[in-house]
Amino acid sequence: MKLTEPYAIAAIPTLIEKKNWSQAQAEKFVKNNYFDQIESEAPIFMFMIHAAHVVGKHFGLTPEQCEKYAQELLCRTLTRPYRNKINRQAKRISTAEKQNSAKLMISMLSEAHNFWLNAKSREFFLNKMYDFEQYQYLPLVLVGWERIKFYLRFMGPIMEDIGYRINEEDLKYEYRQQVFEIANVCKRNYGTFDLKQYIINGCNGHDQWWVPEIKSAMTDVNFVQNVIVVELKENGFGKDKELMAQLAANNLMI
Repeated sequence: MKLTEPYAIAAIPTLIEKKNWSQAQAEKFVKNNYFDQIESEAPIFMFMIHAAHVVGKHFGLTPEQCEKYAQELLCRTLTRPYRNKINRQAKRISTAEKQNSAKLMISMLSEAHNFWLNAKSREFFLNKMYDFEQYQYLPLVLVGWERIKFYLRFMGPIMEDIGYRINEEDLKYEYRQQVFEIANVCKRNYGTFDLKQYIINGCNGHDQWWVPEIKSAMTDVNFVQNVIVVELKENGFGKDKELMAQLAANNLMI
């Protein structure tokens, strides 16, 4: 597989992480193999599918066309009509817009996150599903920077394939701004940055992605306070010490 393909670009860091390979080893493996062989060692198929659906939807593809677009990105087709169609549309977008796409990227990464939530909602009551724990069923910006970077591994190469510039510092700034927005909403509604109340009240509509069992759990005050909020502080956006200091400086402590 060509190392410039979005799927290849996403597979390489996954192989490095999963197999403890060097960059050179991972690149050699990807270069010398096809989709099935790569996927057997670096199972990223579903993440790429979700990312492709989000990008395709943004550029006006139907769900059926998004599925075909995803197969093209996975190098499982001989032709690429939908990749070509999106590339033509992307060429009409200004360079300035492509260079300053942090807000769009956070929105698209959040949508990919919601696709994953929908697919994995039945695993909510397992103690652990891979590294996907219960706090990660909340809006992506609350789940935190590490999870944003994880989704970026799959979305980033697709967007760069059509000419968008991905700047991690811009993305980090935008994610922090969106956490601040949530904190200010909480302060207006509850007097403090009260995550417990924000979650119990459905995270401003995010509860549409929760099946009834999750909705029920997320209205249990003790569960939310003693499990979800604690996990957010320890593993979610609370791990971002610079962000937490900024929130504290603005009297927006959790």
